[in-house]
Amino acid sequence: MEDDLETREFNAAMTRHAAEWGLASMLLGGALALLAVLMLIVNILLGTLARQIMGPADLQLAAVGGIVGGMVVLILSGLSVFFGIRSLVSASRHAQPAALGIAGTLVSTLAFLLWIIAIVDLFMILNLMQRPPMRVFGA
Repeated sequence: MEDDLETREFNAAMTRHAAEWGLASMLLGGALALLAVLMLIVNILLGTLARQIMGPADLQLAAVGGIVGGMVVLILSGLSVFFGIRSLVSASRHAQPAALGIAGTLVSTLAFLLWIIAIVDLFMILNLMQRPPMRVFGA
């Protein structure tokens, strides 16, 4: 009788394997998606206000920071997508529900795409700021 209880407890811990990976994917992907939206707002402020504040050295530093930060965030987003896919594989293999895995994969993919957009936008703004200001004719 004691063996059945020990086996049941062990199996109970194994039955939520897919849910735990899916939850990790969902939480990390959700946090990254919210941060990507915040980064897009920072990009808007950077494009409108920073030309008066930032010099050429500051722009170069922002570009290096954007490269390093962008790579870190894209690695985290890819890791989050991997967690979601691992949850789907585990749910399929152990005949478990896959709702958290599907949601985590979708949210993580959304975060990955949002971060690609935010990083491309950041580099477009930095490239635009390195050019001399446009002259308006007739003013």
